[in-house]
Amino acid sequence: MYWSSQYLYTPILSPYLEYNGASYMIIGVILGSYGVTQLFLRLPLGIFSDYMKLRKPFIIFGMLASLLSCLGLALTDNLGWALVSRILAGVSASSWVAFTVLYSSYFISQDVAKAMSTIQFITVMAQLMGMGVSGYLVSKWGWHTPFWIGVIVAFIGFLLSFLIREINQKTSRIPIKSKDLIMVMKEPTLLKVSLLSIIGHSTLFITMYGFTPLQALKIGASEEDISLLVFSFMIPHVVATLMAGRFFAIRFGQWATLAMGFFGSSVFTFLIPFTHTMLELCMTQIVNGFAQGICFPLLLGMTVQDIKNEKRATAMGFYQAVYSLGIFLGPFFAGYLTTITSCQMALSSPPYLVY
Repeated sequence: MYWSSQYLYTPILSPYLEYNGASYMIIGVILGSYGVTQLFLRLPLGIFSDYMKLRKPFIIFGMLASLLSCLGLALTDNLGWALVSRILAGVSASSWVAFTVLYSSYFISQDVAKAMSTIQFITVMAQLMGMGVSGYLVSKWGWHTPFWIGVIVAFIGFLLSFLIREINQKTSRIPIKSKDLIMVMKEPTLLKVSLLSIIGHSTLFITMYGFTPLQALKIGASEEDISLLVFSFMIPHVVATLMAGRFFAIRFGQWATLAMGFFGSSVFTFLIPFTHTMLELCMTQIVNGFAQGICFPLLLGMTVQDIKNEKRATAMGFYQAVYSLGIFLGPFFAGYLTTITSCQMALSSPPYLVY
């Protein structure tokens, strides 16, 4: 429910903004505001969640913010309100810290990587269902339809979030000390995966979650064809996510798997601006979706696998705040390049970052 409500409108957001008169620079700012909000909120939310020893209230709050975000986009075409709504989506996404930590608390430490692979699989399945129908909804009933469906889904998720079972932690509520916070942030594996995640999320939010749908429209695709583009990316992404922790990491090791994923993403992102048909564009998305799909669950699992349970929300908050830089800088940088050059230049930029 959480990700379905947010990603129902993701692939049509940049065409929707362009349709309502936004320049590429403005599109980049609105898309990137999603990441800026998370940059400032995720770490404090993680620290506060660890202090309170509670995750459920943050999840409820996240669902409410998602509901308000969808409602804002559904009610108006004003670009100012679109920015506010996208910021609210970032507030909602910041609560993902609590989601991931609560879910990992249901498993023993040795199974955290598999657990993260599972929750990432569930996440991308929700994204697939939400994003996959958005183009069809727009072609049949107009640009605002995905936003209204998002309102309904978010409201259902908001009600269901009250039924979540919180893991009872008996440890006392001791505020995390500055030196403990620094120790968590200096964890070598956490630093490495956070930096890699900046690059990965920059690529993702420039391309499939950013300007790739615009590339599809520019080569003659219809709004309905965006659903085909989404399926081309998301189905391999779903499959790879499920296989990341259960097959690739076991057979090749975590770091070798990450190297393969980033290399594949680099090559097939580079090819996007040189496509001239939907078939060619969809082929780049098939490989790109799979390559990115084996990276994100591993990065997520490696974030907390060496961190004590009472500090995991802090570590997760740091990780998710850091990669929010990529969510902001990617679309912002791409929007700037597009404004001064062309859409092709924007789509060519991620591979150099990935490499």
